[in-house]
Amino acid sequence: MTDKNPAPIDDDVDIDLDAAPERDQPASRPAKVRLGGKMWLVAPPDAGLVMEIEDAGTTSRVLQLLFDEQWPDVRPLLDPLRPEQLLELVNQLGDRFGFSQRSMMERATPNRAQRRQRRALPR
Repeated sequence: MTDKNPAPIDDDVDIDLDAAPERDQPASRPAKVRLGGKMWLVAPPDAGLVMEIEDAGTTSRVLQLLFDEQWPDVRPLLDPLRPEQLLELVNQLGDRFGFSQRSMMERATPNRAQRRQRRALPR
């Protein structure tokens, strides 16, 4: 079996994910979300789920991925909320778990006109 690593392991690196300090890690405990008079737990996503979330494209899909098996019970409780509240929920979970705020906002924006407007903002 040959090593597929193109560089020797002792070379200097710019980004060393094997040595990432624990103190800089996003939250590792579930987020507690109060909704509909109940407490819901949102588990910290792993890297695979973060990539799915970033590709999700809609607020509904992002929340479905985050709430996972609880989604069928949580979904009807979101209907009475204002759009701003849904976006705030996505943003707060993104902040807690270390998602890119701008990419989450862009994907969670409810319509095309608002997405275009957000993309036009200076970065």
